[in-house]
Amino acid sequence: MPAMAEDYWVTLHDDPFAKARLKRSCELLNCAHHHSVLDVGCHKSEALEFLPKHIDYTGVDSLLGDDFDGGLKLFFQFNRILCLEVLEHLKYPHKTLQSLVDLLKDDGIMVISLPNENTLFHRLRSLCGCVDAECFSENGKHLHLPNLRQASEFVSKYLKIQKVEYYTSSGISTRQVLIHKFLKLIPKGMLRFLASLCPSLFARGFIFVCVKRS
Repeated sequence: MPAMAEDYWVTLHDDPFAKARLKRSCELLNCAHHHSVLDVGCHKSEALEFLPKHIDYTGVDSLLGDDFDGGLKLFFQFNRILCLEVLEHLKYPHKTLQSLVDLLKDDGIMVISLPNENTLFHRLRSLCGCVDAECFSENGKHLHLPNLRQASEFVSKYLKIQKVEYYTSSGISTRQVLIHKFLKLIPKGMLRFLASLCPSLFARGFIFVCVKRS
């Protein structure tokens, strides 16, 4: 059994934007009590707070010693699949996503979230000489840095995208202290408004509601 990883998201409970993203993703899952749910990258199963009671829930995560980079091998399918802020961390995201498609029932729904690594603030950071604030990090490192077009094209190779929503955040990286402090000064409502006008520049990431291709 693989060794359990260190907690890569110790600040989750202190991040209202992350909790709002998780709550909205669970709402978009449109899950009923009788559904089976697979939560890929479940962390500590925080999604259960926002899902119906008594569902058939399965969570996998590196914190639990699960290794799904390159594919997840299970012997049954699910009505609903959550895959939030996961694929950008994997060496083989294509293989992993294909395995999730195979695990989704024909009438199922999969909700995927991916970060936007091409925001206005990322561009300003690049101009200041720092393209990737977490370069060479081994904890929570993004191996893929998609923009909206790239994220959409990647997901649509395997699934039919029914809906896209955008999420916002007051922080790009805890290592970018000055940018983080500046973003915290912008009201949440203003961030959401800017993201709705120009998601490529102001949305911190994207939530895709997907179904299987017919």
